[in-house]
Amino acid sequence: MNFLISSNFKKHFNTYIDFVDHYWISYFDKKKIKFTIIPNTKNCDLSHFNKKNIKLIILPGGNDLISKSYLSKVRLKNEVKLINFGIKNKIPILGVCRGMQVINFFYKGKQTKIKNHMCTRHDVYFNY
Repeated sequence: MNFLISSNFKKHFNTYIDFVDHYWISYFDKKKIKFTIIPNTKNCDLSHFNKKNIKLIILPGGNDLISKSYLSKVRLKNEVKLINFGIKNKIPILGVCRGMQVINFFYKGKQTKIKNHMCTRHDVYFNY
């Protein structure tokens, strides 16, 4: 079983680093799940993956979805590629926090910015 997970990024000294929160890695290790981290690169190429071996695509939390920063735009573009890849190959997609916002963005849903939203509960509404 192999999962794909998009990476987060943060400023580290005079540069930026890509990372995945350790709770994901611990979970994957505990369940013996192989995973591949998709870095924030403008040349994201998913064509080399064996589509039959990928069981889940995870879009985790972190970073502002609508930020104007270069890396935010690259991450959003890569995650949209992952969604298209998942849909085309019938691979389930899990969006967590920001990841769910990306899925909502992909399907042209509405979003409202909420002040102090971290570590709080939110109401989610679905309009059919």
